[in-house]
Amino acid sequence: MLSMTSCGNNSKTIDLDGEWRVSTIDGETIPETLEEVILTFDNSSNSYHGVTGVNIINGSYLLNDFSLTLGEGAMTKKMGDPISNEIEIKYVKAIHAIKSVTDESGKLLLQDGEGKTLMTLERIKR
Repeated sequence: MLSMTSCGNNSKTIDLDGEWRVSTIDGETIPETLEEVILTFDNSSNSYHGVTGVNIINGSYLLNDFSLTLGEGAMTKKMGDPISNEIEIKYVKAIHAIKSVTDESGKLLLQDGEGKTLMTLERIKR
């Protein structure tokens, strides 16, 4: 597994635990009018729960320092409006490409193997 560290201090650990609002996917801002687009991590079970704006997805994750991998998971199969469906496609593609995580001023940047930010998360609650 590829282990990546942030520039500078790598002694800090990432605190994923809790509920996060997905504010960007692949550099595009999620419209405020869209239904919930969230990603929740449960450190006690190493599981995640996502709301794509249309469907929900649940799976397990592995965090090792700044290296992060989200498992395939199970997903519901409802249809949504065209914009929500497009966001969902990008959401699912992004979570399966995540390789690392960085904390930047309290926001989580979920990144691919080259360091490109796939998703930006803002904490809702612990």
